[in-house]
Amino acid sequence: SNSIRKKQRIFPASQGIDFLGYVVFPDYCLLRKSNKENFKKKLRKLKELYLDNKIEKETVQASLTSWIAHASHAETWRLRKRIFGSPLDAQNQEGIERFIRHQFQPTHTANQQKKAKQPSLPSRNRTHSSGISAGFIDSRKSPPASEKPPREPSGQLRLF
Repeated sequence: SNSIRKKQRIFPASQGIDFLGYVVFPDYCLLRKSNKENFKKKLRKLKELYLDNKIEKETVQASLTSWIAHASHAETWRLRKRIFGSPLDAQNQEGIERFIRHQFQPTHTANQQKKAKQPSLPSRNRTHSSGISAGFIDSRKSPPASEKPPREPSGQLRLF
């Protein structure tokens, strides 16, 4: 019969079809949004477990390789470049090892980071009427427009 069952939906293919972790369109394929979000969480968890010596580097590498292989079947060149610094593919084990070596490092505590960022101030710190300390730039003020980094075009979505 022509009746539509409860699990059937009719909609334009231009909306994409959610299938096996991808959203498939007539001309291209994207990763499902939840797949990206879950990978971000998993990456943080892998780093935590690796730094606590609860998993080996090989386990981290295998997990990253698996996700990269899955993601590379969709239009994810820019996403992989944003996450890994270059659009890695699963065959590039050296690139994955380099990512682990550089990104899976212990982070400093908040106090250590504050101490590392603060310059040693002179014992007498005189402030001018402009709000700038003698010899030091007030880090609370935003840099002049000429020194600000260029803004990303408004149509682009920053995922990571």
